[in-house]
Amino acid sequence: MIGSISPKNIRLTLMLAFMVKLAGMGLAATPFSEKPVQVGNATKTGKSQVTTAIKSSGMRAIVNSALEGSRYYRPIGEWTGQLLHPDVDRRDPAGGVPFKIEQSPDRSMIGKTVWLRWDTSEPWEKWFYARRYDVHIDGGRLQKAIKDGLNPPVAIDGWKQVSPLESLSGARPGDMTVMLRNPVWDGNVLKVVEEPVQICGKSMALVRFKEDIGGNRRIVVH
Repeated sequence: MIGSISPKNIRLTLMLAFMVKLAGMGLAATPFSEKPVQVGNATKTGKSQVTTAIKSSGMRAIVNSALEGSRYYRPIGEWTGQLLHPDVDRRDPAGGVPFKIEQSPDRSMIGKTVWLRWDTSEPWEKWFYARRYDVHIDGGRLQKAIKDGLNPPVAIDGWKQVSPLESLSGARPGDMTVMLRNPVWDGNVLKVVEEPVQICGKSMALVRFKEDIGGNRRIVVH
């Protein structure tokens, strides 16, 4: 005898079916590096499907450069780019850091390097000045941290009045890619009042894992 099914159970069943369907899909929560994978040109497998090879583990994925910027990929955010750590003798008195723009709603700004500063025009944003500290890393603790596999911010060691933005750019000099939320461009400086979000790369896509091709790589279909 078959009993009746309550609306609540129907909703739970539909939700479970949806989750099972998603289990077959890989959402690229981490974006892709610009280094192309050596698999030749992308292979079309239908009217709207393109096959690509990506790494199956780790925080980075590699995609065919022919697909980068195509309709299969979307920017992670409207404003993304690299925080560049300033030289000690070229520090910004306002605590800003150079920012190389990789993605912007204004296409003419892509590729430019501008100063990124915290907008302290409102009274409640003055905390930025109060959170600047002198940094000195003890030599013994530094060596222990390195031995333990850590990556201490040696780029700001010995600096005075390090700002939060300088602390972020100095954490991984040359490898700090971020997304900016609601920045304001005043014609000379890019200003934010929200912490930059650390990301990897600049593009993302929804893919389905199709085949293991060895060497820690997978075939995926868009």
